[in-house]
Amino acid sequence: MTPADRLRQQAADLLALADELDGAQGARPSIDVPDQDEQWIDTGRAMKIARVSHSTVIRWCRRYRIGHRLPSGQWRVGRRALLTFLAGREDARNGENGDGEGIPVTTFVAHDRL
Repeated sequence: MTPADRLRQQAADLLALADELDGAQGARPSIDVPDQDEQWIDTGRAMKIARVSHSTVIRWCRRYRIGHRLPSGQWRVGRRALLTFLAGREDARNGENGDGEGIPVTTFVAHDRL
């Protein structure tokens, strides 16, 4: 096996390990095609609406597909998708860490005009 072949094999092994760690089961990261009817907000505004950290917003975008990544690497979150997601999440109502410092679901409706 040539050094180039070994390097290619190592790269393939690392990609497989990254996929396994992400739970993607072999899928490569891709840029989602955004819904044309959705109003897209940046992660800063999503953080304020949900009262959670930036990393939590990004994790929700990846895990629950409520946002998409731009070619620049920045994230955009669907406002309607975020509000729907928050309305159905018990931990969002009880605070990000379940500490009871959450906000009532009716507050999400008030932010609907953002």
